[in-house]
Amino acid sequence: PIHFSRFEGMTPEESKPLFDTLVAHATGPEVTCRFRWKNGSVAMWDNRCT
Repeated sequence: PIHFSRFEGMTPEESKPLFDTLVAHATGPEVTCRFRWKNGSVAMWDNRCT
């Protein structure tokens, strides 16, 4: 669930196609990581560029 209304200077209808494209890119398998947790697992990530 993402809260979004519009891009500045655009109507919600104009914003939707661009927003949908950006969400599809940001959630695609080529830019996401899946991790199966096991006892003792450690995961680290860098939020400076998110």
